[in-house]
Amino acid sequence: MRASRALALIALALTAAVARAEPPAADGRWPVTDPAAARAMLDRLRGHHVGWHDGALEIVDVAGAGRPWVGVVERRGDELWLAGEAFAWRLRGPLARPRLAGPGYLVWAIGPLTERDLRVTRLGVLAPPRR
Repeated sequence: MRASRALALIALALTAAVARAEPPAADGRWPVTDPAAARAMLDRLRGHHVGWHDGALEIVDVAGAGRPWVGVVERRGDELWLAGEAFAWRLRGPLARPRLAGPGYLVWAIGPLTERDLRVTRLGVLAPPRR
């Protein structure tokens, strides 16, 4: 009986630790192999800490707010999502509107992450949808 109670307490402690785990961090990177496209994106980011290395745009910091999530806006039902290579976050907040972040646009976004939601506090367009 004692062993099963100890296992239950360990399981509870592990569950609590996982629940308090830090959300993943944005890496601020997006693959861009065309130099002209990279230049256009860098021009949109003047004044921010950015670079283009090894075929990828890297946004290190946007106005002191840190690294953003970089991805393509997708419409999923009535919701807008930001999808990247290894993530997909539902966009929330007043900046998460099709007029600002329309489907198909490549954007960077900053904001608190909770569960599957990114509450957008800053957003910028890097490229329009591909035609």
